[in-house]
This record gives sequence, structure tokens and C-alpha cells, in this order.
Amino acid sequence: MSLLPASFFQPPTPSILLLVPPSSPFQWLIRFAIFLLALVSLPFLGILIPLSILCLTSPIAAVRHLAPLPIHPDNMPPKRSWRDSLIRGVIAYFLSGCIWSITGIGTAPEFNHSGARRLAHIVAWLVDYLGPRGRSASRLEVTDETIAPFPDELNVGIFANKDLHKPHIEALWLHHVLADSPVTTSPSSSGLTPSQRRVFLFFGGGGYVTGWPLVHPFVFSLARSVPPLSRQNLPSDDLPAFAVFAPNVRKSLSRERAFPVPVLDGLAAYAHLRSIGYRPEEITLMGDSAGGGLAWSVAAYLAILQESQTRRRGTHADGNLGVPGALVLISDTSAVACSPTDTSDWLSRPRE
Repeated sequence: MSLLPASFFQPPTPSILLLVPPSSPFQWLIRFAIFLLALVSLPFLGILIPLSILCLTSPIAAVRHLAPLPIHPDNMPPKRSWRDSLIRGVIAYFLSGCIWSITGIGTAPEFNHSGARRLAHIVAWLVDYLGPRGRSASRLEVTDETIAPFPDELNVGIFANKDLHKPHIEALWLHHVLADSPVTTSPSSSGLTPSQRRVFLFFGGGGYVTGWPLVHPFVFSLARSVPPLSRQNLPSDDLPAFAVFAPNVRKSLSRERAFPVPVLDGLAAYAHLRSIGYRPEEITLMGDSAGGGLAWSVAAYLAILQESQTRRRGTHADGNLGVPGALVLISDTSAVACSPTDTSDWLSRPRE
């Protein structure tokens, strides 16, 4: 437990900002103003981070509870030197504030996919820089891909509404590769067997009105923790080769983008993975906050669709998308059992 939450340096976003059109230049003024607030936090971080590390590494439980900010145990002594702990702590909190100033103000990311891509490259570089020592021979690689709309013949219920706009959307791949290795997104051309390949289909959070793909730092840490692909695009040890696929789903900032549009985009991303060779059991749906609710909705629709197709055409009918092999939901909208007064944070050291 710490005195302040991990989101303390993330400036709150007034709801009225969501009324500003996503393409308005005024959005940039708002971003810059919130970014200045993030800059103001630097001197405070220079004081609070060392104090937090000092408290959290104390053998006395009462002193640990006085830590101003939560810091993950893996980023503190004895696992890290004091110098590394200070650098990682300041950068992590400052970066979260800066990213929030860019992504947390209601801007629909499909209007500026190049910005989302650049931001993902920056975060990937920082994760590489802050990553464990001895792994400098590998890197996180971010690549683009365009996704076709979800097939019309698979739309049922309200999803079959012909008035729904179904454009192509952009997506980002995240791979952990050796420094001199190429990246292959298609499992059929990578030489990987089904037991060697896995993909996380990740949906970012943001209340269905904000959020960019590949912003959540957990995704980069996850990608960095799995074995890198070698020059032959094979896992460097016995563990499967993982990739992260993050679609730039449309946000519900207008009537035309409201439900079920985000779910349609999520389904399009899943269908895309199936079309390039991934099998259902090789796909894990993952989502953070509202993205977790979106992952749940996509999985539920796929289950209903499979049951409907099986009833009509049989289990082995062509065109069955199947259901994903697993779900990973991070603080998703179905987690209603949490107390609204609970101020604990996952970054805090567990009580003894």
C-alpha cells in the first residue's frame, strides 16, 4: 500500500473535452496543456521516487506503508541497482503522464494512425532501453497492417444492419525479435508449427471513447518477456513464439461509431488472424478496462456465431471462425466485485 495511487500524475480529463471534434486543431492545444502538466511533475518525481524506494525497501512494514508512490518490486533493489531503480521509476511515471496527455482526451485514433504508430515505436524503444540487462541483442519491433471489414455473411442480429459503416481499419503488430532478424506476421510463412506459435489480440481501454493501440505498458513488458524469434523465425528456446496484434478500433464518439461498431472492428481483427493462418486455439483475446469488455463481447459473439453455424451447416463447415483459445481480461468492465472505495494498486508490495 502506498500513500498515492499509481495514476496520481495522470491529469484528469474533463468530460467536456469529449465534445471537441476529433479532427479539430483545438485538440492539440488541449494535449499540449496537459503535456505541460506532465512536465511539471518531473521535479516532484525526482523527490518522491527516491523516497518511495527508500520506504519500500525497508524491513519495517510500517515504513513501507509510508511510501509516497507504488513501485513494482522488480524495479527496486536488490533486483535493480539504486541508479537503475531511480531512472526506471522517474521515466515510468513521467512517461505514463505524457502518454495520458496524448491519448486520454477523447481523440479517435483512426484519424491519426501515424501518430499511434510513432507513439508505439517510442514506447517499444523505452521498454527495450529499460529492459533486463543482457538482452540487448533483441528488440521489440512494431509493424503496420490493414484489416478488411468483418465479412457481411457472418453478421447476425444488429450486426447485420446495412447502415453500419464498415471501413478497413489499421492495426499494429508487436514482435520480440533478435536484432538482426526479419519479422514475419503470417504463421504459414514463418516456419512455425502450431505448437510453436501464439498471438495475443489486444484491445486497449479508454471507455470506448479514448485510447490508442499498444499504449498499455503491460503489453510491451509481456512481449519483452517471451523468447525472441531467431533469424529463421523460430523460437530461440522451447517456449512458443508470441506476437501481439492490436487493432485500432473505432471509438464511440458519434452515433455512427456507437455500439456495435467497436465490436465489429474487434471481430474483423480476429477474422484477419484466422485468414492469415492462425488457428482459434492459438489466439488469446486480451483487453484492458473497456478493452476487456470488448474482448468479452467479441468472444461471446464468436461463440454464438459458432453455435449458429454448427446448427445450420455442421461442425466441419467451411467458414467457421471458431472461438479463441483463451481470454485475458485486465480490470475489465465485468469486474463488478471490486469495492469502489478500494484504493489498493497492483504495483504495491503485498502485505506480509
